[in-house]
Amino acid sequence: MKLFDFLVVPVRRSGGTAIQRFLSLHPNIIAVPKWTLDSALESGQEEQLLESAQEAMRASPQTRFGLVQHLFTEAGPELEDIVQRLSKIVRKGGLILIFRDHCDAMNSELSHGAILQYCNYDFAMAGLSWPSEINSSMDLDALLQECKEERPTARDSTDHVSRPENVWKRRLSYVHYAEIQAAYEGYFRNPLIVDYDKIFAPNDKTSMQGIYAFIGVDDKFHMPFFTRQQAGRSHRFLDHNYTLISSDNFNNLQVVMVSRDILDFSIDYSGTEMAILFDKYVEQDLKFPNGLSLVSRSDIDLVNSGPKQQMMLRNDGERMMREFLYPLWRHNFQAVLKEIDKFTNKTLPEDIREDLKEALATDSEHFFATNKHIGQSWTFRS
Repeated sequence: MKLFDFLVVPVRRSGGTAIQRFLSLHPNIIAVPKWTLDSALESGQEEQLLESAQEAMRASPQTRFGLVQHLFTEAGPELEDIVQRLSKIVRKGGLILIFRDHCDAMNSELSHGAILQYCNYDFAMAGLSWPSEINSSMDLDALLQECKEERPTARDSTDHVSRPENVWKRRLSYVHYAEIQAAYEGYFRNPLIVDYDKIFAPNDKTSMQGIYAFIGVDDKFHMPFFTRQQAGRSHRFLDHNYTLISSDNFNNLQVVMVSRDILDFSIDYSGTEMAILFDKYVEQDLKFPNGLSLVSRSDIDLVNSGPKQQMMLRNDGERMMREFLYPLWRHNFQAVLKEIDKFTNKTLPEDIREDLKEALATDSEHFFATNKHIGQSWTFRS
C-alpha cells in the first residue's frame, strides 16, 4: 500500500489553515483537510484514511498526497502514540515541522480561546443581527438598515472571558517545542524544520518554495497569496456565520462566508465543492474584471476555476453580495472587534512573558541548540 508522501505538523497557532490552503494551491499536491485527519486520529481510523486514498494515488502518480495535522500535537504522554500511528501511514522522510515564537504562539492561543468563549466567532451569539434567510426580491437597502439598527453593538464581554493569567499555564504543553520535536523525530528521519515567521513574512516566497521542493514538486509555482498579510480574525468571523440565500441563481442554498484577509470576501456553499470569491485578488491577479469568481471548495483550486464557472453567479447573485451580505458582514465584524479588543492583546503581557520564559527555560535551550537556523528573531532566543 502506498503511503502518504508528506505530513505537515504546525504546532498550535502556527498557520495550519493557511498552510493547508497554500499546499492545495499547487497543481501537483493534494493535502487531505486537517479536520479529516483530526477525525481519523480521534476515532483510530487513520489506516482506513490511507486506504481510502489509494485509488486516487494510483490514478495520479505525479501528484503528491499528504496530511496537515491540526490537533493532538501538544507535548505529553499521548503524543508518542499519535506519532507512532502517523508513522505507519506517512513515509519516514516526509515530515515537515513548523514552529512559531513561543510568546506569539501563546498569545495567539490565549486570544483564540478568549474569542471562542465570547461568541465562537458567531455574530448572533455576540448579539448582532444576521438574517437566517434572504432573497433578491427583498428591498436589500431596507433590510440592511434594519439589521444594523436592530442590534447596533455587540454584547458586552464582561464576565464572559477567562483572563490570560488564569489560563496560560494550562497551555504550556503547546509550546514545549523540544519535546514535541523529539517525539516526531523518534519515528521520522531528517524532517524539514520551518520558522512560522519566515513563511508569513510579507512578500517572502522562499519558505513555501522550500516546502514544495521537500515534498518533491515544482518549487517555482507562483504563490500570489504571499503578497498579502494574513488576517485570521476576518477569515474566522466569516467562516462561522451561516445564512440561506435565494435568487434567480440560488435556491435556498446554505452559505458560509469565508475570507483570506480583511479586504477579501467570499461565499462557500456548505456541503458542496464550490465557493465564491469576491475580492481584489480576483481583479488584480486573475484579471477577472469585477472581482467576482467561482472556485473549487477544495481550498481554493484556482487551476480548475474557468470563465464558464465564473459566469454562473452574475446578475442578482452579485448584487446580493455587494449590496447586502458584504456590507452587513463588515458592520457586524467591526462591532465585534470593538469588544474582543477589550480582552485580547497584540503581544503577550510582560508578566506572563517572564513567567513563560522561566517555565520553558530547559526546553527552549534544547530547542535552540538543535535548531540553530530558525527563531533568530524569537523572544527567547538568547
